[in-house]
Amino acid sequence: MNNKYIRYVILIDKLKEYPKELIKEHVEYLKQIEQSGKLVMCGPFQDAKGGIIILKVDSLKEAKLIAAADPFTKGGFSAYKIRILRLSCKENNHLEFG
Repeated sequence: MNNKYIRYVILIDKLKEYPKELIKEHVEYLKQIEQSGKLVMCGPFQDAKGGIIILKVDSLKEAKLIAAADPFTKGGFSAYKIRILRLSCKENNHLEFG
């Protein structure tokens, strides 16, 4: 599998309300990931509790380490699942089916 077309999607499940200080810690953590060039996008869901973080990293192991180190997770305020996304785009001829 060509890692160039792989993204790791962290689905965050909010378990309890986040204190404001914890939200600030989470945002600072996301800024660090962004500065490293690994953050593709992130944000809270508008229609459900929780949110999403999409990463461009080298492995599932690295994505798991990032998810586990998130202040929301470490504090027991969130759980997460990780999904591996194969990008379908013009460059890869939509997974060779385009």
